[in-house]
Amino acid sequence: MFAVLIVSFLVSHYFYKKGSYLLISELSFLSDKIRSDAIKWYHLKRLGFTLSYMMTQLAGVSFLAYFIHSARQKEQLKALKEQQLMSELTYLKAQLQPHFFFNTLNNIYGLALKQSKDTAPLVAKLAEMMRYMLYKVDEKLVLLKDEIEFLRNYVAVENIRYRSAIKIDFDVQGIDSGSKISPLLFLPFIENAFKHGIAEEENEGFVHIVICKTGDELTLDVANSVAATKVNIGGIGLTNVKKRLEILYPGKHKLEIAKTERVYQVNLTLDMV
Repeated sequence: MFAVLIVSFLVSHYFYKKGSYLLISELSFLSDKIRSDAIKWYHLKRLGFTLSYMMTQLAGVSFLAYFIHSARQKEQLKALKEQQLMSELTYLKAQLQPHFFFNTLNNIYGLALKQSKDTAPLVAKLAEMMRYMLYKVDEKLVLLKDEIEFLRNYVAVENIRYRSAIKIDFDVQGIDSGSKISPLLFLPFIENAFKHGIAEEENEGFVHIVICKTGDELTLDVANSVAATKVNIGGIGLTNVKKRLEILYPGKHKLEIAKTERVYQVNLTLDMV
């Protein structure tokens, strides 16, 4: 169909030019030179020249149309890729939330069995965290200071649980009021420090957490003691957060995990630009 339309256009254009020259040659108010030139071009039989000229013009238009089509296709692919990434992020977050609440409810259940006075404060902290996750977790970015406040509540919950058994340090430096971050990005690393590290510690353990922002660089450093009986540290939360980092901060993050016999350390650096 494209070829037929092109040939039809070229033939129509050829006869259109012929008709134009004939019309000009018949206009008496034009000069004799213009009319003679027009009649000369009218009788010219060089169809090949006309076709060559038209093909040159057609090639230029075709290239322009190709680049416009390519640009549109590129935009469509970009939009599709963004939609796929958002769907994957939504899926990862959906996995993370039940995982997080399952672990926290287990903590509350354990305290309730002991009829601990810390059960009520723990439920209150969990309610604050649930409120944050209900209203903030679906946002693409949240204020860094709000995310840190959420992490403070989580650490406070764990502090209630391990109050007499471990040493917990939570230090925040250089955080401004305007910086933003993807929600729940740091939680799996901090959660793992408690769940997969000191949860099985028989003697006194520790968890050291430092969040520091210097210029456009944000750093999370988490170190925890590891029980001698513990072999592997991981879980769905850590797997998911690695995938989220690849999607949200491609080429703009550095994750280092160091393990020794008794210490597990995570260092994550984000380029916030």
